[in-house]
Amino acid sequence: MSYRRVVLSTALVATAIFTIPLCLPYLAPSASRPLITPSQPAWDAPPLTILAGLPREYVPTAGNRRRLLLIGDIHGMNTDLGHLLDSARYDVSRDHVVALGDMINRGPDSHGVVARLMGMNASAVRGNHEDDLLRALRDDDDGSVGPDRDKMLRLAATLTPEQLRWLDRLPLILAAEPLRVYLVHAGLVPGVRPDRQDPWAVMNMRTLVYPQEELRRDAQPVAVPKDDRSGEPWAKVWDRHAKHLARADRRTVVYGHDAKRGFVEGKYAVGLDSACARGGALTALVVEAGTKRKPFRYTTVQVPCKQHAHAAHAPPTPPV
Repeated sequence: MSYRRVVLSTALVATAIFTIPLCLPYLAPSASRPLITPSQPAWDAPPLTILAGLPREYVPTAGNRRRLLLIGDIHGMNTDLGHLLDSARYDVSRDHVVALGDMINRGPDSHGVVARLMGMNASAVRGNHEDDLLRALRDDDDGSVGPDRDKMLRLAATLTPEQLRWLDRLPLILAAEPLRVYLVHAGLVPGVRPDRQDPWAVMNMRTLVYPQEELRRDAQPVAVPKDDRSGEPWAKVWDRHAKHLARADRRTVVYGHDAKRGFVEGKYAVGLDSACARGGALTALVVEAGTKRKPFRYTTVQVPCKQHAHAAHAPPTPPV
């Protein structure tokens, strides 16, 4: 497979340190949260891409009048995706869609969602559900997929080989320059370069926790990404960190993953997972070119979703 998981034998391993006030360096996950590192795939799959650039022809500028439609966790809700595109007045000649991961599972039509996105030539990033499915297919028997492995294999059987290859080639982070925007599924650790981020954290983190004094390294404060809500939301730390950077170095992160918090609008972090598969809403950020001082502006479009009983493996329907 495109990376391997290493369970740390020690409690914490430091990977980066920064000293900007109010901001914290990054420590890799503890032994209960495996670290993912790039490695040679176990089958004929591409290496994991940590960071990729969104093609410039899709990025809005004052001259091209294009739009980006950034869409939160779809989770197999293909009908609601169609309603969202209609509400956003999607125009193939002007708009480019980017899905922020977790396009599959839970809802009734993962096949239809992926087929629709591929047919639109959409971009996307890998979420934890896509990652679980791909690792289940590769028989990564380290226990990290857990009891859902059989369910993921049944879900994979509803997808075509072309769809699986498309999912497998997705990067973890898309950089939309010159808008100064990062697109991810779960989050980014402040102070760590995007190409040095731990893939596990990018796909799974929700909060940052601060270990006890005795676990600090060289008297520097540290933070550990967690996939639960036991710490401080990483997006709040990201906003705080950005205030200490030069304006040209600040980046806005648009992400999904955290359905419980729903739509979250921070100064430099915007969360779009609004729990569609659980009867919430499906959310899109419609991004257009801005000014020299603020390189983009956006509006929000939401459609209500019908709660689905997690029928992840219902027969797929053709894309609309």
